Amino acid sequence: MKTQLRPATPPRSPERANLAAAIARYVAAKADVDRIEAAREQKTEIGLDARLKTAEQELTWSRSLRDQAHRDAIRSAPEMAALCERYSVLCREVAILSQIIAVDYAPASFHHNSLANYSDLPTEEASAWRAAIEAMKLDANAPLPAPRITEIRRIIVDPTAA
Repeated sequence: MKTQLRPATPPRSPERANLAAAIARYVAAKADVDRIEAAREQKTEIGLDARLKTAEQELTWSRSLRDQAHRDAIRSAPEMAALCERYSVLCREVAILSQIIAVDYAPASFHHNSLANYSDLPTEEASAWRAAIEAMKLDANAPLPAPRITEIRRIIVDPTAA
């Protein structure tokens, strides 16, 4: 008899486990509200208004818990840590370049160049992150995009080369 090996499931972080529990609670609350609203429309039971109010309060509370668990899971994800590290490195590079390029001496076209000009750029990477974050609201095991490795070029000025 052959033993079939299944791919190893990565260990679930406590934040992902909390998210899974919060999603389950939210889904149950949503189903309860839907069931009570359907019964109310068919007028099959008495006293549904009070039950519906309670169910809607639970839905609101469970949505809040899910959203907080969702934020916590993303904040603690190694993929987000790598993205933040990449951002920090790039910010440092921009700071160094802005010190080198004296705005008073830069060409006129440079004065109009700012991060605000790039805020609405559609990028494949940003779209992938937005989609993964949305998917994670309903599936605690939804993967986040893998960190993209970028080459950061460091310019070393050699005073003897002049």
